[in-house]
Amino acid sequence: MIFESHEVSFSTEPLKIQVSKKEFYIDPKNPDVKKVLVNFKFNYPVNVEDFKKRIQYELENRGVVVTSKNVPFTVTSNKFKNEIFTQSESLAVPKDSQMMIVKLEKGAKAIAGGPSSKDYHQVNVSVPSLFEGFGISYVSLSFARNEKYEPEQIIVIRTDLDAKTEDVAAALKVHSLPLDKPAREGQDLIKNHQWQSLSEVTPDILSQSESVETKLIPSEQDWTRLHTFKIQVEPKRFLFVSIDRGLKAIGGYQLKDVYQNVIQVSPYPQELSIMSQGTILTLSGDLKLPLLARNVSQVEFTLHRVLPEHVNHLLYQ
Repeated sequence: MIFESHEVSFSTEPLKIQVSKKEFYIDPKNPDVKKVLVNFKFNYPVNVEDFKKRIQYELENRGVVVTSKNVPFTVTSNKFKNEIFTQSESLAVPKDSQMMIVKLEKGAKAIAGGPSSKDYHQVNVSVPSLFEGFGISYVSLSFARNEKYEPEQIIVIRTDLDAKTEDVAAALKVHSLPLDKPAREGQDLIKNHQWQSLSEVTPDILSQSESVETKLIPSEQDWTRLHTFKIQVEPKRFLFVSIDRGLKAIGGYQLKDVYQNVIQVSPYPQELSIMSQGTILTLSGDLKLPLLARNVSQVEFTLHRVLPEHVNHLLYQ
């Protein structure tokens, strides 16, 4: 076979850049340290020194007057130089909301040469103000098992940022709302009222409510987003839950407004279980099977006697 040409032509993939991470980061070991992190990935190893000349961190203050300033930052890479990690200097908690704008100009170069990147990248990362970054995600009621495997009522509070459960406990107030809605001018008394709207919980209603004791369940970590408290309330009653403004989170952030919610206490779960893990029963005489029932008013069940010829089948099936 005779080849007409000894030349083969092909084209390589152009240098591509991908933003692999963007984050406003609070150091859990030192909450005063707050930084913006932005990472980039490449399909080829890149010239890191050239990259440094093409990136810029700009902090935009979005107060009454919008201003901006350049912010010092650092640039490092992995050993393959196909991923670059950038981070700003430590930032103070701003009075007004801010936006960190990270700009990467086109022209980044691969170490092996070839055409430089033709794409311009801009990454925006929000830098929350003192009262912007922290809030209450939700408050719910649930059940947890104690050391005797009995269900206990608990309040579960999830915060947007890590906070100390002791601080949440100090800001938490729980009241059991009246069973009936009192009569008011033009309105009759409502028996077994279904409290749902916060607007119904007036100062007068709150004064007729009973304070509910909450017992903190310690967390394994000093800072956490999940906070739990034991309570003991009559099932199906309605609770008014409030968390004071000013509650502090990691990094010095604070809860701007009072959190309030109305939630209903669920009935205890109905349970029926055999008290022992296993036992040997005689084939004659009285056969007794100890059962444990919780919150069950009536139980109907059938016991079947196991005949001797069935024992081996049950043991070895």
